[in-house]
Amino acid sequence: MGGKSMRAVTGSVTSVVLVWGLLATAPSVAAASPAVVSDVAQDTSSEVDVVELDLTGIDPGASAEITEADEVLPDTVAPGVDPDTVPGLEVEDPLGALPDTATTDVLTEQMTVDPFSVMGISWDLDLGLEDVVVQYRTFREGAWTDWGWVAPAEPYIDEAAGDEPSTRGATDAIFVPDSTGVQLIVSSTAGTAQNVKVVLIDPGAGPSGDEASTSSGTPTPAPVPTAADVATDEPAESADDAATATTPPTDEAATESPEPFETPEPAETQEPSAPAEETTAPGVPVEEPATVVSPTSVSVDGPVVGEQSSSAITVPAAYMPNLVLPAATMAQPAIVTRAQWGAPAPVCSGGYGSSTLAAAVHHTASSNSYTAAQVPGLLRGIAEYHTRPEASGGRGWCDVGYNFLVDKFGTIYEGRAGGIDQPVLGIHTGGFNSRVIGVSAIGNYQDASVSAAMAEAISQVIAWKFAQHRIMANTSVTLVSGGGASKYPEGTSVTFSTIFGHRDAQLTSCPGQYLYALLGDIRNRVAQLSNAVVAESPQGAWDLAQGGGSSVRVAGWATDPSTSGAVLVQVLIDGTLTRSFAADKVRSDVGAHSYDTSVTMSAGSHTVCVRYINQGGGSDVHMGCRTITALPSNPVGVIDGTSVTASSITVRGWARDPDSTSPITVHVYVDGKAVAAERADEPRADVQASAPDEAGPNHGFQRTVSANGGKHTVCVYGINVGAGANTKIGCKDVVVPNKIPVGVIDEATAVGTDSISVRGWAFDPDTSNPITVHVYVDGKFAGIVAADDNRSDVGRAYGNGSAHGFSTVVPATAGTHTVCAYAIDSQGGGNPRFDCTSVTVRNAAPIGVIDQVTGGSGTVRVRGWALDPDTTASISVHVYVDGKAVRSVRASASRSDIARAYGLGALHGFDTAVPVSAGTHQVCVYAINATAGSNPHLGCRTATVS
Repeated sequence: MGGKSMRAVTGSVTSVVLVWGLLATAPSVAAASPAVVSDVAQDTSSEVDVVELDLTGIDPGASAEITEADEVLPDTVAPGVDPDTVPGLEVEDPLGALPDTATTDVLTEQMTVDPFSVMGISWDLDLGLEDVVVQYRTFREGAWTDWGWVAPAEPYIDEAAGDEPSTRGATDAIFVPDSTGVQLIVSSTAGTAQNVKVVLIDPGAGPSGDEASTSSGTPTPAPVPTAADVATDEPAESADDAATATTPPTDEAATESPEPFETPEPAETQEPSAPAEETTAPGVPVEEPATVVSPTSVSVDGPVVGEQSSSAITVPAAYMPNLVLPAATMAQPAIVTRAQWGAPAPVCSGGYGSSTLAAAVHHTASSNSYTAAQVPGLLRGIAEYHTRPEASGGRGWCDVGYNFLVDKFGTIYEGRAGGIDQPVLGIHTGGFNSRVIGVSAIGNYQDASVSAAMAEAISQVIAWKFAQHRIMANTSVTLVSGGGASKYPEGTSVTFSTIFGHRDAQLTSCPGQYLYALLGDIRNRVAQLSNAVVAESPQGAWDLAQGGGSSVRVAGWATDPSTSGAVLVQVLIDGTLTRSFAADKVRSDVGAHSYDTSVTMSAGSHTVCVRYINQGGGSDVHMGCRTITALPSNPVGVIDGTSVTASSITVRGWARDPDSTSPITVHVYVDGKAVAAERADEPRADVQASAPDEAGPNHGFQRTVSANGGKHTVCVYGINVGAGANTKIGCKDVVVPNKIPVGVIDEATAVGTDSISVRGWAFDPDTSNPITVHVYVDGKFAGIVAADDNRSDVGRAYGNGSAHGFSTVVPATAGTHTVCAYAIDSQGGGNPRFDCTSVTVRNAAPIGVIDQVTGGSGTVRVRGWALDPDTTASISVHVYVDGKAVRSVRASASRSDIARAYGLGALHGFDTAVPVSAGTHQVCVYAINATAGSNPHLGCRTATVS
């Protein structure tokens, strides 16, 4: 259906859709059987199964069905809704999903699909497209659910992976466990949603079997605020109390919704404060402005982005870090790993942060009605949706965006790959991903209260990470926006609380009003758990990371409040502990607490991380990771260019050894053979400028070597100085001008019925040795032959030797053909076509006569002769009776009359009897060609058998 006609029905369809959620109990409509979807793309390459559907236009049947509902229930309104504001079906959207100007772009039929539990919907982004809303319902447990709705998810750009902005809008992942049908409506207020896709994901059983499937357990809703709660901004009561009478009993305590956390009033987002005055610790390179928090203070001057006051949890004085404290430690909370919940391998690596300064709290904006057993499957579905390419209906990310996820039962899950104790770069808070931990609550906390177990788990995992990275809770930090999806332009300095909500950095409602209102309590709880630990942990700066010849140089300083002695520093390369040493070197600004050392590292790009090891109370501190490239200690260089004459090749470039500033030697090879050694000692200021700490002023070379005409490969090797090995600097292919081969086809004649004889001569003026000739028939390669036969006439004529003749036979079918010959250049130059000629190959059809066909008792006798004019050999004849082949016989009987008539020998007669049933039959004979060709019909006779 075209866009214009689709818009023509939009008004009536949309008006019914808006009230559909109120009419979902109408049995004649809601229980309709879904249509079966057959033409879908399925991916069954793993335990996670995905169905991808392309959606377009308005389904007439669905439109008629909704119109029928309009006619059957024209005056029904939702309980508790004022009829004066909701007159019949001309109502405002009861879900609050659609503006008054919304029109329907896609309305699907009720579709039956394979079981799925997670889905996502996406569409092409367009400047003219506005206010997209997706309404959906699914078929599960024998009935259609009520209509739900989702708005577009916030756009994300994976800065670490260098992603470009998305080309498609999309919803967040929608959790709809154990569904086998789906119906969708996509609406917008301007433009038309195009190329709409829905992906339906069955996350499978996972590594733990059925216990990890989304089909396990009985779904229980999360605490949902009532209308009164929203109106008064008071904390919502748990919906589980109301559901107790109808929720089936279960042996798993984790399938019950936990108690709601005491929720303060939802807070409005405050405007950011001016950046706080910065204090830089000794030797800390300032990559982006960051407030360095004193370990003896947790005060915050003035309002900070994401700060709310809270009285729900008060930080006891014993946890204030400016007091003398006993040794404090922070244990890792229980975390379900990616392997345990069945995460797929990431599409690519997002990398690691150079420092971690804050945590951002999110929610997944998915269903709150899930059991503990369903969470691993939900996560697998989210991961599949996040990593599926945009063109296939997914988000197109490298991996799950969040570093950690927490369910309403208080279970913590590892999110993005890379190591739970590493500064893994996530994709969750546009503009600030590089230095922020992303923790997401599983569910939608815009409309539901937060359980105490979830709030505690969020606090626990943030506190553990804060202890690792020496971050104080209830303090502020100034970060510089990287732009992208942030509401702050690139380069803007923004002061945040060290624990802030997603909405503080982007234009979004995330993490939902009820979770956002708890951030003050979470900050206080994290301060209780980790501030004392942070105060007793090592502090310092990692000032330098520089790649060298098969090594990386690291420098900085470290102290530990628990001791005046040296801190142990660990260097990890690509996740492996490679070197440990004491920070005990003297530096004027920090005393005997600095370090500056080189660690062996293979050539190439590596992830280098530094960790300070705690003594006494406190925690080891992860100082971050950086991507460092180590140069090989073997020689390096470049072939800048080559030039040729009729007899030589000149190669020029530069070469040096990182272990020496002096010139080195290079060896020149031509076609795999060493031909020259040259000192790379010509001035090259550019090379020295590119590596002033390793290169000297003289590393250039230029060398000319002799070469015959033709194609050659020139390679240059740098000769190593000291430890290491000689290195191939590079290779170049060159062509030295040469003389073109010549030749002639003396004769090309047909040989029999299936081949051609070709004879001639060819040679290359650059050599007296024989060359090769390629023969082509009708433009297709037919054969290869060495031109090495003796041709004294060619030797006398050209004075270049006599071994240049060739003779060969190539296959050919009957007909006229063009035969060409090519001379192959001895030096790798051009291979000219030196001659072509035309040849006709003939294949005469067999001939013959049926002399007699006689019917007898149960047999027919057939007698005659047949021959092929192309041969004196006997051929076969095939006998057919009533159109069916019954006998193949060799026409090899002696027929002197045929020999006299055709001069092709006498053995061409045949005489055979074939059994047949009584009655009249038609007997036919065919002569079979001796070579490939036609098999002519010699004739037919009628015979009667008694």
